[in-house]
Order: sequence, then structure tokens, then C-alpha cells
Amino acid sequence: MINIISYILPIATLLIGFFLAEWAKLRADKREEKKLSRRQINTILFFLLELRYVFTQELRLEQAFDHTVKTVAVQFENDFGIELTGNEEAMNQVRKIVASSFPSNDEQLAFLEQNLDKAILQLAEWQPVFAYQLNGQYKIRERLQVIAKYWDQVEEEITKLPDSVKDLVHPHVTVSFLSHLTEKIIELSIWSGKKMAKEVERALTNQDQVLQNEGDTHLIATVINELLTKAGGAAHFDQTD
Repeated sequence: MINIISYILPIATLLIGFFLAEWAKLRADKREEKKLSRRQINTILFFLLELRYVFTQELRLEQAFDHTVKTVAVQFENDFGIELTGNEEAMNQVRKIVASSFPSNDEQLAFLEQNLDKAILQLAEWQPVFAYQLNGQYKIRERLQVIAKYWDQVEEEITKLPDSVKDLVHPHVTVSFLSHLTEKIIELSIWSGKKMAKEVERALTNQDQVLQNEGDTHLIATVINELLTKAGGAAHFDQTD
């Protein structure tokens, strides 16, 4: 009996040692896999936050465009006694100047277009349906290309934008897309952990505040000054209260 135990004990010890080593390795592999997963989610979050910023800014500009054009016309008439409303040629000039004065997202758009395919494939591992919707339902690549060219087209010929362009940048479509995008960003951030979820929540809030706080006063002053310059006027418009 003692001989059997002395024979089995080393084997049992060896097996236990082997299983303990494998268990430790498995745990280490799982920890590493979890780290890789979080890094991948964080990379996707970065891309989606950039995407959200560009579309949120674009929506704000679309909504502000007509308001800014009308405000410039009224301000110009009040300050200089020159009526622009009703003069289609003059109003088109105002629209072109307003469009050219809006901030550009060229670098962000180039980054998003270059990394779109990779980001969608990574997203598909976590949110396959949303990745499919980005690629199909929301036509995200086409929308990015439209944004890149939209204001140039407005500057060139404000009255002849193709219907296909108008449909893709329609505010209602953008609002619906942004709502869905924000929901998925929050969901992914929760998967990445509580700390990341809080950071993303702050980023979304800051993003919205920055866009909401971009006042139009400076833009209106810039447009009026350019109108005066094109008209040959030397007056300087200074918007101060």
C-alpha cells in the first residue's frame, strides 16, 4: 500500500502542478483578451465620437444657415439702410459668403473616410447590426462625402443643389442618425467599464456645449464686412453691445 502511494503521489503532484499552471495561464490569457477587447472598444469609441462631432456640427450649421442669412439681411438694412431682402442676386451673395464663412472639418472628414472600413469591421464584432446600419441604412460613406462637398456646392450655386444631396443632409435624417449613434456610443462605453462610461458621458456633454456655445455674432459681423468690401464700401461693422 505504501509502495502504491509512493508511486502515485509524485504523479498526482505532477498533475496538480500541470493543472495549476494551465489554470494560471488560462486566467492570464483571459486577462490579456479582456485588455485587448477594451482597447478595441476604446478605439471604436474614439472613431464614433469623432463621427458624432462632425455630424452634430454639420446639423447645427444646416439649421443656422437660413437664420444667419436672414439676420445678416436685417442687420445690414438696419445699420446701413440698404435692403437686401427681395433682391435675389444680393441674397445669393449673402448665402455664398455665409457658406464660405462656416468652419471647415476637412481634416476630420479625411480621417473618418480613411478609417471608415476598418472601424465598421471592428464595430461589427461588438455591434453587428449597428455596423450594418452604418454601412447600409445610414449610407455613412456617402454622407461623409456629401458633407465634404456640400458647402462648396452651396458657394458655387445655391439654387441648384441636387435632390440626392439635399436628401442626405436633411436635418430630420441627421437628427435620427445622431440619436441612434449616441445611444450606441453610451452602450459601448458601459461595456468598456464605469470609468470609461463617465469619461464618454463628459465628452458627449462637452461636445454638445461647445457646439451650442459657438455664437453667431462674429460670423454675422464677418459676413457684413465682406459684403461691404465686395460692394466697395470702406465702412467697418463692429458688433458690440
